Amino acid sequence: MLERLAALIEKSPAAVLLGVLALGAAISFGAFDWRTGQIKLSVDSGMERLLPTDDAARVRYDRVVAQFGSDRSLVAVMTADDVFTAEVFADIEAITRALNRLPGVAAVASLASVPNPQSDDDTLDLATFTQSGLANPERLPQLRDDLAVHPLYRGVLVSEDARAAAFIISMREGSDADINAVTELVRDTVRGHAAGEVFLTGASVVKRATADLLLKELRFAVPAVFGFACLVLAVAFGSLRAVVFGVFSMALSVAMTLGVLGWLDRPLNLVTVIVPPFVITLGLAYAMHVLEAYGEADGSGAKERAAKALRAVGVAVAVTALTTAAGLAALGLHPLAAIREFGWLALLGIGFAALLSLVMLPALLAVAGHATRRTPPATAWFHRMGDRLASFALRHRREMLGLGIALLVVALLSLLRLSVGTAYIENLPEDHVARLDFEAIDERFGSATGLLVAVETNHRDAILEPDLLLSIEAFQEWLAEQPEVAGSTSIVDHLKVLHVGLVGAERGFILPSNAELAKQLLIFGGGDVLHDITDAAFRRTLIRVRAATPDTRELAGLVARIESRARDFPAGVSAAVTGESVLLAQTLSRIATGQVQSVLAALALIYVVLAVLFSSLRVGLIA
Repeated sequence: MLERLAALIEKSPAAVLLGVLALGAAISFGAFDWRTGQIKLSVDSGMERLLPTDDAARVRYDRVVAQFGSDRSLVAVMTADDVFTAEVFADIEAITRALNRLPGVAAVASLASVPNPQSDDDTLDLATFTQSGLANPERLPQLRDDLAVHPLYRGVLVSEDARAAAFIISMREGSDADINAVTELVRDTVRGHAAGEVFLTGASVVKRATADLLLKELRFAVPAVFGFACLVLAVAFGSLRAVVFGVFSMALSVAMTLGVLGWLDRPLNLVTVIVPPFVITLGLAYAMHVLEAYGEADGSGAKERAAKALRAVGVAVAVTALTTAAGLAALGLHPLAAIREFGWLALLGIGFAALLSLVMLPALLAVAGHATRRTPPATAWFHRMGDRLASFALRHRREMLGLGIALLVVALLSLLRLSVGTAYIENLPEDHVARLDFEAIDERFGSATGLLVAVETNHRDAILEPDLLLSIEAFQEWLAEQPEVAGSTSIVDHLKVLHVGLVGAERGFILPSNAELAKQLLIFGGGDVLHDITDAAFRRTLIRVRAATPDTRELAGLVARIESRARDFPAGVSAAVTGESVLLAQTLSRIATGQVQSVLAALALIYVVLAVLFSSLRVGLIA
């Protein structure tokens, strides 16, 4: 086959070149949006999409979202000298009303939306904090004290020093683009009313910042790698045509790879974003083999030299591409969709790079040729060093083999100490506005990382039974003792708030004595938040946990302890931990375990290829 290709290139190089260019153009055009005239290049930084749709953790998360709504939320914070003043309360009222009018906003929790139940002459007053404060400014000091002991919102809506007020904005389900658009509207809305500083954070803010950063780095990395490739080609061959031909081959292979994504209407993700530099690097190696062989080939013309170059290095380049492809194909066994996409996309890119190096580049050289410099810089030095290293290795071959085995053992033992995790926000530069806002809010309110504990029973109204409510209360007390937990809220806290409005503040925040009273309190006083904490049959409920750390390693440990402690719930009650942050931690864990499987599969495939190539099981094993 290689001989036929070499003969065809020698006979009709222009036809071969035009055919490959036509194929490359057709595939590459998929990366362009002809309606806008722009490149269709986007990065999906959502971690939950990395899990397969049939994964148990993903199914659990989707079920909870379908039942209780999305856990996607934003936290906006405005600063003031003192939140508990009539002027600031009026600003909070205006901001809350404006936020509720925004498309994509499901609900806003703030001092202007949460009730502060009070009983007076057998009536239950469910006025919000701002309504009470603006109607009776003399009650502002008392409202400060009420919030300080509020089971649901102490330390959540106002900072401990009362110099910052928070707005917790729950988002409706939608695409990342829709949520990003709403995020900007939220930022502008709060800034338009607040007199002090404004900070905004949330998963969508950090994910968008990460995606923008990845695109920015990709726009830098690809030209930088091309620039380095130009330098290497110029030094190695001293020919402008060699530089242009080599770079064109690499550029077209990247364009074809991204074109496939465009035709499939798939964005890059946190893993596939490294494919373009990867393809350029290997494409440079393939191109240099062909260009070097062309320079060393003897012949009467460019066509003959191009054909001889292909015959000389075609097998080596093809085998190198084949072994690389085998390793990448092994990634197709990875349980995560994103890793599988990387494997197949990189496999396509390597295939395109090899195709262009073995077909287009020889045809291009046959048509145009390039001036060759017989002796690249430092050739003699490299030859001398190569001879010395080879002689040394042969004289001490047993020691070299023993050293290699020892290094392999040390490496494998070191792998056992490897842990996988990330603090998502630390991926951003220290001066990035998303990181500065996150750290400012973290300083005033603690981490905004959320976990969801979904509690499910086996019969109607079971959630309202006093014994189960007491179990949830004990579970939350245990959560409060965990160093990674900043706080938690549940149906227990909502019932305590509603009940104190009925029985009076002097009795404190206590649970209702029976299930019937609990049901009445929730139905008549739960309001819009009722569907966020339980279902219509009162069989399921959510415990919302605020974690004090964004580090996925610490979160994974906390999740394991929570799931262990949740087994202490009464018989017939099950509990599971989920949420975007949980998916992130579990995704990283799956990446680590899946990588081990993929590496072993890649080694096996590559060994088979090498053993067949060299017709020796021993040589294949050594290689």
